[in-house]
Amino acid sequence: MTETRPSGPFRRCPQCGMPVSRRSRTCWRCGADLAQPSEIPEPEPEPPIPWRSALLGTALVLLILVGGSWWVLRLARAAMTRPTPTPTETPTPTRTPTPMFTPTPTWTPTPIPPLQHQVQAGETLSDIALRYGVPVDAIRQLNNLSGDLIVAGQVLLVPVYTPTPILATPTLPPGVTPSPTPQPDKIVHVVQPGETLLAIAQRYGVSLQVIQAANGIANPERIQAGQTLVIPLATPTPAPGPTPTPTPTPEPTYPPPPLLYPPDGARVEGPGLPVLLQWASIGRLEIGEWYEVRLFREDGAEIGNFRTQSTAWHVPATLLQAAVGEDSDFHTFRWTVQVVRRVVEQDGTVRFIPAGPASARTFRWRVGEPLPAPTR
Repeated sequence: MTETRPSGPFRRCPQCGMPVSRRSRTCWRCGADLAQPSEIPEPEPEPPIPWRSALLGTALVLLILVGGSWWVLRLARAAMTRPTPTPTETPTPTRTPTPMFTPTPTWTPTPIPPLQHQVQAGETLSDIALRYGVPVDAIRQLNNLSGDLIVAGQVLLVPVYTPTPILATPTLPPGVTPSPTPQPDKIVHVVQPGETLLAIAQRYGVSLQVIQAANGIANPERIQAGQTLVIPLATPTPAPGPTPTPTPTPEPTYPPPPLLYPPDGARVEGPGLPVLLQWASIGRLEIGEWYEVRLFREDGAEIGNFRTQSTAWHVPATLLQAAVGEDSDFHTFRWTVQVVRRVVEQDGTVRFIPAGPASARTFRWRVGEPLPAPTR
């Protein structure tokens, strides 16, 4: 092999480093293939950065970092040192306490014990209720009765109703001393078994005649257990002083009692049977007030009167028979009912004055045929 030496511009063999011609295909010394592959464009080298520009950029970046860090720390410190606002407590409105209501003391009535009534022959529960002016149901409830069956001789308890007064506080002018409360001038006494009118009079220190006059009793021996009596009490004699001019106190006036039975002009007959006169109550009567029933013949003559605090009167057949004699025809009788009030005069005389107008009716009565004897 003939070695060719490079001529002209040369290059070096990549194997041995000898200079060879640029047009040589092989190295003249080591025989290395010097054929050039397709040239690959090499990237252009970046221009060198001047050192001053690099230093300035680095300083600017450091300044930004330092300044940003300082600003962040300042904000954090300000947030930590900022005082937390103390919450202001909103005052809750205080409720004004409502004043307690002090109730006005009410009047408590003193309970009156029930009356004792011994059932008479022929009496019914309705008769007893009418006599004492109380409901039949009240007598049933007080005596634990399931029906209306009662027997003669049986002792029943009858309730006593008392009126409820209206308490009022009078307003006195300045400088006026209120007068002391006057003591009651009468009391109510319920007759107990075995009591006599004389014993009751001695017990309360009053005369027998005063009790008889106050209760319309003609015979002092005819009182029974359970009967209600009005006992006038002696009034203490006041100390002598100037006699004031008496101011008349207006007494209440009652309406005429509504009459119930018998109907006006009704015919009634029956041998030996009493005639029931019945009227409606006009309200609770005060002590010393009664219903007064008066009975008249057809010629106007009064043949009987009766005072009671109940709302009925059984007129005895003997009273009607005595008024008509032996006549068996119908005869007209007129009866009136009104409220009367007991008045005691200065000399001790007791009389009864009307406390309201009277109601009047008539009925026709005759003896009738005697009832047939019961057959077995």
